Amino acid sequence: MNDRAIVADTSVLIHFLEGNPEAREWLLGREVHISIATEIELLTMCATKRNAQEVISQVLAFCSIWDISPSIKERCVWLRSNYRLKLADSLVAATAATLNMPLIISDNDFKRLREVIEVRLL
Repeated sequence: MNDRAIVADTSVLIHFLEGNPEAREWLLGREVHISIATEIELLTMCATKRNAQEVISQVLAFCSIWDISPSIKERCVWLRSNYRLKLADSLVAATAATLNMPLIISDNDFKRLREVIEVRLL
């Protein structure tokens, strides 16, 4: 695993967009991967605000966006069934697990997954 490669949860990218220094430290200079669920959440967050959409699109351009592959889908189903996660959270966690990369979070929703994926708190 590449120490510079991470999977970022949607909330981490939101903090980055808001100028949070810890989020900047985690993301800048790293290979940032995200789930397609994160991309959709960010794009729909500011659907009516043109300037916000442009900024989000610029941030997304620096991320590797992972679609739902058969292995991500299989892990998503398993995580959702066993940990009772929301669909978007299951997709984000499944992406990190499939890529074997740490998942960077800013809330406690993913902490209970530490036994199956590496979770790092912002």
